[in-house]
Amino acid sequence: MKRERKSGYGARHMKKLWCAAVRFLGLWREAQTSEDKDRLRYMYFDTGLDYHIAARFAVIEQFNPLAANLFHHAIEMYLKGALCRTHDEYQRRELGHKLRKIWKRFKVAYPDPALKTGMP
Repeated sequence: MKRERKSGYGARHMKKLWCAAVRFLGLWREAQTSEDKDRLRYMYFDTGLDYHIAARFAVIEQFNPLAANLFHHAIEMYLKGALCRTHDEYQRRELGHKLRKIWKRFKVAYPDPALKTGMP
């Protein structure tokens, strides 16, 4: 014997829940996009410094592959910290962990003749 379902109740209820979730996520996303650039920059530099200290310790203890990886992360955090003021979250995420790509964006954002040397 089949139970008769009230027509529309489930769909209406789900639609209301869906609309509430979309509104909440929209407001949450809006709050996330208004980022405090100085605080974010500080966090990138702080994390970069942590990686840098760990990398130096790894060199002293001769953990060479680990040291290289930690230095890579330290440089990435320093560069992304500098790019906080010119790039939004989406643009920074788009850079990924590719140091060459991040370095090129850094040179465009902060043009300096001294940066002509080094990475291409």
